Amino acid sequence: PTNNQSIENGEKLTLTKCIELALKNQPTLTASQAAMYAVQTTIEQAKSSYYPQISANGGYNRIASPVVSTGFLMVYNQFFAGASLNQLIYDFGHTSSYVDVAKSNYEASSASFNNNVTQAVFNVKQAYFNMAQAMRNLDVAEEAVKQFKQHLDQAEAFYKVGLKAKIDVTTAKVNFTNARLQLITAKDAIKIARVNLRKTIGIMEIKDFTIVDDLSINKYNLSLEDAIKEAIEIRPDLKAAKANTSAAQNSVKYNESNYYPTITGSANVNGYDYSMSSPSRTWTTWGASIGAQINFNIFNGFITKKQVEQAQLTLNSVRATEESIRQSVITDVEQAYLNLMDAFETIPEAELAVQEAKDNLDIVNGRYSTGLSSPIEVTDAEISYENAKLTHIKALTAYKLAEATIEKAIGIK
Repeated sequence: PTNNQSIENGEKLTLTKCIELALKNQPTLTASQAAMYAVQTTIEQAKSSYYPQISANGGYNRIASPVVSTGFLMVYNQFFAGASLNQLIYDFGHTSSYVDVAKSNYEASSASFNNNVTQAVFNVKQAYFNMAQAMRNLDVAEEAVKQFKQHLDQAEAFYKVGLKAKIDVTTAKVNFTNARLQLITAKDAIKIARVNLRKTIGIMEIKDFTIVDDLSINKYNLSLEDAIKEAIEIRPDLKAAKANTSAAQNSVKYNESNYYPTITGSANVNGYDYSMSSPSRTWTTWGASIGAQINFNIFNGFITKKQVEQAQLTLNSVRATEESIRQSVITDVEQAYLNLMDAFETIPEAELAVQEAKDNLDIVNGRYSTGLSSPIEVTDAEISYENAKLTHIKALTAYKLAEATIEKAIGIK
């Protein structure tokens, strides 16, 4: 994530825009990406053994050497410089296995980063749809206030002309007050939903933004079998587990290579320059060498044997972990798929309940205006209609959340 972006006051955000902002601003992703790049550098570190290792040295010595024949000290200056080159020739897969371990670790880190991206996208979707639900709930609360205000005005008008009792006015006032309290709660819910969405985006500055109300429903056409197959292929945490298994396999090879010798070549050159003042004299010497070495560890206290055993046991552990994650992936997809299908089936029933509650309210309102219904019937009908609308909104939101959940279960960003 780079190029941090903010939100303008009054801006109307789409879901796509919210996800883009999260991918650029969410600090957890920034940290995860930096960790991934840090692991990537270990690949080149591991490859460094393939290249020549070159070093240089130099120095100065003041030397005093006794001369036996004269009994005097010969004092002279020594300047020296040298260079050496060492090159790996063959190590029976020791370095290549180490490089493969580093590559697998990077693949695991990259998959973990993608898993964090998938989680971040899901968090944004969850917060976004919850805010969309809160916005629709606010519309219902505002409509309820209008309806109960109309009932109050109607009850007061009937009471003034003697068509209704005082209890009708009192009941209407109570209902109107309760509706206004629910409106306050609905407004607070939007504020909380906005804060949660801001957090998932990664922007904590207080901004008064809104979102596009998108609770549209499109039936999910992917079959359960295809969903599981796709999840096995692309789910990031399973990819990370597979990469960890590969790293463990290469670690076994790396430790086994310690049983074999290492062959290296070397070249050295050194020069010495001497000078003395009494008598005045200077002279220079130099030398060069080239050769090859074989280093074979005959006995090291069984440490290599135990390192191989440890690597093999670690491999067994990560293989079991990979299988456990694979089974969890299948379970996650199955549960998410069933929840999605259930959520889809509830929507038509919720829509029907809204229509039936609306028809009932219209009938009761008509009866009340002609004096045939009591205020309790009106209250019950209005509350039933309000609850039906809220249930329908909840059903739509549940489907959108279930859709986001199965996408996360599959590994879709």
